[in-house]
Amino acid sequence: MNKKAQAQIITTVLIILLVLAAIVIVWQVIQGYAKSGSEEFEKKSACALLVIEMTNIVKDEGCSATVTGIDCNANKATCMRLATDTPPGCGGTWTSGSVTIRPDRDIGDHRVFVNGNLVVESGGAVSAVTTKTTAIEKLRSRDNIEIFGNIDGTWCTTGPDEDVQ
Repeated sequence: MNKKAQAQIITTVLIILLVLAAIVIVWQVIQGYAKSGSEEFEKKSACALLVIEMTNIVKDEGCSATVTGIDCNANKATCMRLATDTPPGCGGTWTSGSVTIRPDRDIGDHRVFVNGNLVVESGGAVSAVTTKTTAIEKLRSRDNIEIFGNIDGTWCTTGPDEDVQ
C-alpha cells in the first residue's frame, strides 16, 4: 500500500471520528435541554391541576376591648384608628379574621397573600379534601385574598383569588 492511500484512509478515519464526536456533543446538549424542559413541565403541570377552594372567609371585627371609656364594639372606626396607631390596639386584642381552605390534593404548605402582601408565610400542610382555617389579622371588606400551595417544593398559585365581602 502506498503512502498516499494510507494518508487518505487516515484522513477518512479522522473525519469520521470528528463527525462522531460532534454528534455526541450535540446529542448531550439536546438531551440536557429535553430533560430540564420535561422537569419544568412536570412542575407546571402539577401546579396547573391544583385547586384550593376558600370555603369560608371571616373578616376582622376590630377591637375586642375598650379604650379609656370608648366601647370599641359601638365605635369601631375610633377603635380601629387607635388600634393601628398603637398595636395591638385598644388596650386589648384584635379579633382576627380568617380564611378556611380546602385543597383538592395534599399540599406541603400554604401561603396567604392579602392585597398582594404576604401575611402568612407558612400556614402548614393540608391533606386533600380536608379544611384548615388560618387566622389573618385586620382582614377587612374589599381586601383581596390569594392562596399559594406548595407541591414537592414548588409554590403554585391556585387562583382565582377572592375579595372579602
